[in-house]
Amino acid sequence: MSTKDLINICYDSFDATLSQSDSTLFFYIEITQEVEDLLADDFTWELAMRNIPLKQQLAINNLRFQSDRIIKLLNALILPFIINCKSKTKFTARDLAYGHGKFGKPFLVGPSCVMQTKISFNLSDEDGVIGLFVQFDCSDEVGLDLANWKDIENFVDLGKSDVSQFYQIDFRDIFSDVEVLELDETMSGMGETLEPKLKLLSQYWALKESYSKFLGVGLNQGLQNYQFLNISPLLENLSIKLNLIRKQVRWKL
Repeated sequence: MSTKDLINICYDSFDATLSQSDSTLFFYIEITQEVEDLLADDFTWELAMRNIPLKQQLAINNLRFQSDRIIKLLNALILPFIINCKSKTKFTARDLAYGHGKFGKPFLVGPSCVMQTKISFNLSDEDGVIGLFVQFDCSDEVGLDLANWKDIENFVDLGKSDVSQFYQIDFRDIFSDVEVLELDETMSGMGETLEPKLKLLSQYWALKESYSKFLGVGLNQGLQNYQFLNISPLLENLSIKLNLIRKQVRWKL
């Protein structure tokens, strides 16, 4: 049974079948109201859930909020969907086989009928967006983290423009001494507006988190161990020139 358009995927050099020359790709799903309305239908939800292992189904159904359930379901569906497009095959998340690194980072090793080597991947979700980074030829590891500056806003006093307490005290253990000095210098030249400062802090968080996921250690090693210097604030009108193509993809359940 085919549903109406379920997701929008933005991707680099991607067509309906994924050319065999593409080895490293980034995808994201934007969870729109249309997606939420579609998955609010019990029958459609059940069809989608049947594509993933029972253990994952139980874990998803035990989540308190429907928004979290949708995110975890799409997290489980996007990788097999992309592998199917790449290999021109038809299988579900239940058919996938995983290996794990020293600290538990998963990588894909099967099904063997479509895979000659393991596939490195990393998932992240934030504020209604799910991101997937895939390395098909496993020439390197990958790490991805989506960060939202509004999350940091919850930890600072909104009545103040000085957010130094966040990185100097509250979350001091994720910043190196040199990073703190650089943040002090950068923040001092950013005026009184709070939002740009929060966005800069979210950049640091995303860099550190994605690098720890790249290494496959997660939070087993302190983020203070990964030092990023000379970080410039992103511009509001920054246009990332990745030749992204936006298409509507029909998902069959």
